[in-house]
Amino acid sequence: MRKPLRLLTLATVVVAAGAFAAVAAATVAPDTYPSTVNFANAPSGTHFATGSTAPTCTVGADRSVTCGDGTGSTSSYTLGGVGHTNATLDLTATYTVTYTCTNGGRNLVVAQGKTAQAPGTPKTISSTKNGQLTVPSASVPAPATVGATGSGSPCPNRNWTFTVASVTLNSFTYTLTFEGFTSPFISNSQTDPS
Repeated sequence: MRKPLRLLTLATVVVAAGAFAAVAAATVAPDTYPSTVNFANAPSGTHFATGSTAPTCTVGADRSVTCGDGTGSTSSYTLGGVGHTNATLDLTATYTVTYTCTNGGRNLVVAQGKTAQAPGTPKTISSTKNGQLTVPSASVPAPATVGATGSGSPCPNRNWTFTVASVTLNSFTYTLTFEGFTSPFISNSQTDPS
């Protein structure tokens, strides 16, 4: 009689883990997202230099985020007409990483989710003497890779083994704000649509 009960318990754990993964599947999806540009939040005369376009942000299959020139997200872009005004570039992302834990008896435990903030370091971009500002691409790597394993945290016991079941990108925000302005000149903010 114990054997069917054990199978029922294992089936319940597998179904619960599957249901949790389905809930966690809602995410900012891999895609390219255009930025919003507000010229009212920039020095008079600011424009994109020849060959540069408004930046885009690309979410990769691994949920990493890269923002840069609109032609590919990985290149820098240049702004002209900024005078001697510097700007601050910032990119942050929030993730949920879901783990499964396996104890020494090889019993799988229901998945656990942990929220991870992937803050970028705000970076000051200095204008050059000819009134141009070259903005490098910025990126945030995903905090974990699906399928990665380890021991200890986030499991209840350091002797347990964890496996990364899923990585969800909850949101990201990319901004470029000129000194002396309270709102960003360029912004791109995406949130999990669920």
